[in-house]
Amino acid sequence: MRLLKTLVIVMGVVLVLGFGALIYIIATRITAPRPEPVQAEQPEPPPKPIPLPPLGESLPQQFTPNFGEQTLAIPEGARLSDFSAGGDRLVLRLILEDQTQQLIVIDLNTGALIGTLKLATGEEGAPATVLPPLPGVQVPPRNAQEGK
Repeated sequence: MRLLKTLVIVMGVVLVLGFGALIYIIATRITAPRPEPVQAEQPEPPPKPIPLPPLGESLPQQFTPNFGEQTLAIPEGARLSDFSAGGDRLVLRLILEDQTQQLIVIDLNTGALIGTLKLATGEEGAPATVLPPLPGVQVPPRNAQEGK
């Protein structure tokens, strides 16, 4: 019984000393003066642009240059319906004035137009085996513009 009383007293003293140390550390950190921020003597110069390889050569792996501002001409009256980005390609889906669709493929590394694909139905000369019609399936328009 005496041993148990001694252990309880010792543990109580350890707890009181631990709380005292914790309060002391918090108080000294609150009242300590804050260090002055170190200012650089002169700002770093901007990085030099990496030159592009000559035309016809491929770009190095993991190289994405800033190609600046590019203008992509789309046909008059066309609406952007959808887009998709994957790898280093951006594909824009346009709905033209005559309700046909066109895909525009852009290289994201250079901003260059890779090509366009005009989507035609079977009546306009596209092979019927490419996208056969599904019997009895009607696909609703995705937005109000497509429903017109």
